[in-house]
Amino acid sequence: MANDCFNELTMIGIKRDIDNLELIFGQKNPLDYLMPFPTELFDMIEDSEKDEPDSGLPKWRIWVEYNWGTKYFLLEGTERKEKNNLEVKFITAWRPPKEMLYLLGRMFCDVKFILEFREPLMEFKGRLVVDKGEIVENKTEEWNWQEEQPIGSEQQQEARNEDFLPDGAD
Repeated sequence: MANDCFNELTMIGIKRDIDNLELIFGQKNPLDYLMPFPTELFDMIEDSEKDEPDSGLPKWRIWVEYNWGTKYFLLEGTERKEKNNLEVKFITAWRPPKEMLYLLGRMFCDVKFILEFREPLMEFKGRLVVDKGEIVENKTEEWNWQEEQPIGSEQQQEARNEDFLPDGAD
C-alpha cells in the first residue's frame, strides 16, 4: 500500500484558462482526462507476468509513473478564490504528480501553477512552481511532521483551549 502525499495546487491566470482548469479538475480522474490511460494496458493490471524485466514493475505502473507521476489521484476539493484563481487539494501515491504539472504548464502557458506538497511518512515536503510553461522553482526538503508547530501562536492556542473550558475550570 502506498503512502499518501498531500498536495495543494494554486493556479493563477486569465479567467478562460482557470475556467478550463476548473473543468479538468472537476473530472472523476483529472490525470486520465489530461492523458488517457491506454486501453491495451487494462488487461495487464492484474497480470504480473507481464512485468518489465529491468524494473520488476508492471507495464501499467511504469506508464502511470512516467506519464502522470503517480499511481493514483484522489481529489479532496476545489475552491474558486476569485475569477483568476483556483485552488485544488488532492492526495497522490508516494510523491507529488510533477509530470502532471509539467504537462499543465505547457498546455496553459498563461497560468502560474504553485504546487505545495508534503509526505509525512517519507518525511519530505516541497514546492514546485511552473510559470509561463517553465519550471521556476523545484524544491524538496526533509520534513518531520511531528516536530512542526501548530498553526498560530502559543497564545492563540491557549485562547482556543480556554474557549472550550467550562466556567471556573483551569
